[in-house]
Amino acid sequence: MKIPLSFLQEFLHISLSKGAIADTLTLLGLEVEGVYGEDDPIFDIALTPNLGHCSSALGIAQELSAALQIPIKMPKIALIEELPLSPLTLSIKTPLCSRYAFRVLEGVKVAPSPQFLQKKIEALGLKPINTIVDVTNLILHLYGQPLHAYDLTSIEGGLEIGESDQEISVEFLDDIVRTPPKNSLWISDKEKPLCLAGIMGSKASSISDKTTSIVLESAYFDPESIRKTAKTLNIKTESSSRFEKGTDPARVLVALDAAAYLIQQIARGEIGPVCEEKGEISQKKISCRLERASRIIGRKFSLSELENIFQRLGCHTTSQGEKVWVIPPSYRHDIHTEIDLIEELIRIYGYNNLQRTIPYFTPSSLPHDPFYIYENKVKESWVREGFSEVLTPDLISPKMAEIVPNKNGIPVLHSKTEDHTILRTSLFPGLLQVVQFNLFRNNKNLQLFEIGKIHFQKEGQILEQLAVAGIITGDKEHLRWDLSSQEVDIFDLKGRVENILTSLYSLPFSFTPSTHPCLHPFRQGSLVIEGNEIGVVGEVHPNILKQYDCKQRVQYVEINLTILYPLLSSLKEVTAPPQYPGSERDWTITVPEELPLDTIQQAIQSAFSPLLTKVELISLYRGEKVAPKMKNFTFRFYYKDLEKTLSLEEIEEEHASLLSHIAKKVSLS
Repeated sequence: MKIPLSFLQEFLHISLSKGAIADTLTLLGLEVEGVYGEDDPIFDIALTPNLGHCSSALGIAQELSAALQIPIKMPKIALIEELPLSPLTLSIKTPLCSRYAFRVLEGVKVAPSPQFLQKKIEALGLKPINTIVDVTNLILHLYGQPLHAYDLTSIEGGLEIGESDQEISVEFLDDIVRTPPKNSLWISDKEKPLCLAGIMGSKASSISDKTTSIVLESAYFDPESIRKTAKTLNIKTESSSRFEKGTDPARVLVALDAAAYLIQQIARGEIGPVCEEKGEISQKKISCRLERASRIIGRKFSLSELENIFQRLGCHTTSQGEKVWVIPPSYRHDIHTEIDLIEELIRIYGYNNLQRTIPYFTPSSLPHDPFYIYENKVKESWVREGFSEVLTPDLISPKMAEIVPNKNGIPVLHSKTEDHTILRTSLFPGLLQVVQFNLFRNNKNLQLFEIGKIHFQKEGQILEQLAVAGIITGDKEHLRWDLSSQEVDIFDLKGRVENILTSLYSLPFSFTPSTHPCLHPFRQGSLVIEGNEIGVVGEVHPNILKQYDCKQRVQYVEINLTILYPLLSSLKEVTAPPQYPGSERDWTITVPEELPLDTIQQAIQSAFSPLLTKVELISLYRGEKVAPKMKNFTFRFYYKDLEKTLSLEEIEEEHASLLSHIAKKVSLS
């Protein structure tokens, strides 16, 4: 939001430098992203959702007034009503509009705005259109009150504000035909809808160069109703963004009169009396206890200090005993409870004015939850393997959820955005989005992991489990002058997973063929421990990479930690370093192409040998030297005795016995 200094000077006598003003706004919680210009500096301010009252020059001026104790001066408006009361009727048929007012102006001249007004509109980052539209835009940014103007000749009988009982298709000012849902708030005449309240007017009632008589409206609409309709239509206007956060019902007539006066001065015309209907605006009365405010803030306040700060914020106050009763101003829709008042108290008093003390800390005597310790151990093991941790949202979009088929996703009832509507059933979509984000920014060598909850339905029950997922992509050796670049593959990730599991668990694990739909059909495998499939590892399917516009191979692993938790080994057996030398033997075995490596590895593990300390696969060969549809595995066996040096005969005998056992297990002659 852009606010020129001259706009603030409409309401404040400010002699501070632009830097001092920017610093004050920053201390109040308003992020000043930049200050531009010399003659009339423009403050570029980013607002958080709770600061909706600051979306105007008057709102910013009120914040500065409270912080700097400078009184607000409202511009004096001397209207001359020259027209009789309009014959247009006004009827409010819904509680969603608690105040509505309009004036009729006749004899106006719709033309390009004068130069001074065009400069003001351009300073706001808007494009000048004509006298009427530019004035309403100016008042919107000055007072924070949206206005709308109709061509008087397009209105039949009068104005009626109510909720629609059916869907209505209307061409709006931006030349787009939309169909708002039932129960949307409309402003209509006796024949047709004129405006989708608080959002946008219809083309049929718009101002044109031939317009000479206008109806200028100002109103207060229910924020929730405007937000719901705008979100359904996926439309956001300057008006809707203000109404969604709540405008000030007390400014309805102030802004209407200011706009009518300015139009009269710029576009000539005669002004008619105001026609208004209003309901009862409820006032909140909130108590603030002196003891609680002092305890939370960490400084002892007096009742007079509390009242002074609240009054500077525009509140009405009365003290009673050791508490202050506060009625917030009508534009502060974010103040509801005592803690909101305490937040305002410290915000205006200034965080930087609090005395810094050494915090008093008493550690808990309760031990950490075992699952928390387990999660930290898992994180440490991934970090040791060179992975960086990332965090992605639990909620994903329906499009992302479709990537992981055959999973019963859980939709949320009241989602805030379309991108966050379904609880994730896998960490895969979020991590893949992180990879896409990095690749688009030319960060191509990635090694990431995430620990988070996954959610799914099973047999009518909603389950929540903890999972860990890792992803690697890019070159194995980045920018090595003596090595040619080589892309990481499934075996790079599989090796890291084996290291992680070995550091955490004493149980044997294996990899078996799998058919995960998100992974390459011939480059994936399931991770199995004690007959339980607890994860999957593989290369991401090329079709999915194409959807995400990823032009390099990506390796992915996901492990269910909830299933794995009971298998965690609390103690790792440690043996003394061997004192006697060992010996190695290589063995090559020819097997059918379809026989997986895991079958041979399990056969080796099943053979009990007190002398065998380790077996490694050192070579896989396919080629002319073996028969068609056959392949060679070459293993290296390490033999060692902790009590003595092994003789050649002992090693050969043990090795032959071991090979015989393995051959029988894999049904080889």
